[in-house]
Amino acid sequence: LNNLLLIKKQFLSSIMMQPIMKNKIVIGFVGLAGAGKSSALEGIKSIGTIITMGDVIRKEAELRNLPLTSENLGMIAKDLRKEYGNDVIAKKCVELIKEHPSDTIFIDGLRSMNEVNIFREFLKFPIISIIIDEEIRIKRLLERGREDDSIKIDDIKERDVRTGEIE
Repeated sequence: LNNLLLIKKQFLSSIMMQPIMKNKIVIGFVGLAGAGKSSALEGIKSIGTIITMGDVIRKEAELRNLPLTSENLGMIAKDLRKEYGNDVIAKKCVELIKEHPSDTIFIDGLRSMNEVNIFREFLKFPIISIIIDEEIRIKRLLERGREDDSIKIDDIKERDVRTGEIE
């Protein structure tokens, strides 16, 4: 009887370890703002769908009728994480992945291992890290002109800390 219970436990354990969305290939891209994640993803978007975690926050800003500034997006991300937990944005992205018809999905905008672990609860989830020289990264941020980008170096560094990209 003990052997049967052990076998049953091992079997159930192996089932629990299987990715829930095993028909999907999902790859996470990480890197500081301006490192080149979006450029890398642009080069491979023809083979899959890109889900940007920041879009979840931008959508929330629109629902709140707030301008898409770096400060507002940072505040919203902080509010969401405070109210629903540090992994709330990852959980929302998992729901988007479940509903999306594409079998290949790239995730842009991971901020923490908590978020990575949420994805890994549901699927195999390799990570690609984009690393770049700090001066080039800051130059890119100053030049790209996205509405939520800062135009001062001190603001960029403060954003890195606020978003959890640098601790």
